[in-house]
Amino acid sequence: MKTLLLFLLVTLTFTACKKDDDEVAPAKPAEAVAGTYNLTSFYYVSGDDRINLPTLPYTQNGQTVSGTASLTPQTTDDQVTLRLTLKITGSDDQSIELKNLTVQQNGSGYDLTAGNQTIASADGKKMNLAISETDPTTKATSELKFTAEK
Repeated sequence: MKTLLLFLLVTLTFTACKKDDDEVAPAKPAEAVAGTYNLTSFYYVSGDDRINLPTLPYTQNGQTVSGTASLTPQTTDDQVTLRLTLKITGSDDQSIELKNLTVQQNGSGYDLTAGNQTIASADGKKMNLAISETDPTTKATSELKFTAEK
C-alpha cells in the first residue's frame, strides 16, 4: 500500500510539473518580430561600391565591423519600423530607417513588406532582408541584403 501511494505521489508530481508545449502565437504580428537582431552577414552594392561581409562581426587591422537591425512596433498591430545600424570601430555609426513595413504571418514566420514588395522574413529569432532597386533614369541597380539573429 505504501509503495502504491509513493508511486501515485511521484506520478502526480511529474505530471503536475509538465511543461506546456503549446506556444501561444502573439495576437499582434508586429510584436512577434519586434526586437534587436545582430547582423551575421551583410551585402551591399550600388554602382561601383560593393561591400560583401559574409560573416559578422568582421575584424581587420584592428577595426571591427558589426551591426544591428531593430524592429519597433508602430501604432498599428501589423506595422514596424526597421532601423539598420552599421558600426565600425573608430567611426560614427551609420543608420538607415525604413518606416511602415507591414508584418504578415506566413506559415510559422512573418513577411515584412514595403508597399506590395516583400523585403524581409522574420520569425522572432532570425531575420533575412533582401532589397533590390533599379534607378529608372540611370538603370543602375542597388542591392542590400543581410541576415541577423537575436
